[in-house]
Amino acid sequence: MRIDKFTGEMFEDGDEKLEIGHGGLYAAFPIPAYQILVRANMHAAKDVLLCLISHLGEGSNATWPSYTTIAREAKKGRKTISKALDDLNEYGFIKTFRWKEGMKKKRSKYYIQKAAYDHSYMNEKALSHLPKIVSCLYCGKELTKAEFAIEGDKFAHWGCAGAIGTRYGNLRDK
Repeated sequence: MRIDKFTGEMFEDGDEKLEIGHGGLYAAFPIPAYQILVRANMHAAKDVLLCLISHLGEGSNATWPSYTTIAREAKKGRKTISKALDDLNEYGFIKTFRWKEGMKKKRSKYYIQKAAYDHSYMNEKALSHLPKIVSCLYCGKELTKAEFAIEGDKFAHWGCAGAIGTRYGNLRDK
């Protein structure tokens, strides 16, 4: 197994992404989402996401802690939690399903999305916070980690299939 030191993504032998199931004694830490939220200065959203991740069930991407539980564990108020959940939905890291239970009680279930773990699933808003680390030699576009592929010793831009040039050193170390 290899861990990309720049993105936090994990790869099996042959550069195939490692699929880690949720739950059990280990909950996969969403390093790509964490990096985006820190770069976007959205620390409350980062704390709420980590709280949600810690409540994942075995083999599931769904969790439903109460606002009281999130407030206690993330050490945030209700308005801050509400804003953080809106931000996480907007960035595509979670999807929220809400329903009424009984006359008054409102319930929420949160689904952690693949975008939290993998740059290639992120929306434009999230990707805008990734640093540009290489440039395409064909079209000249500055690219983030999510915009190019590594195949063996070759690097190619997803958009135009152009070769990648870098002034930042060896990409395998990033």
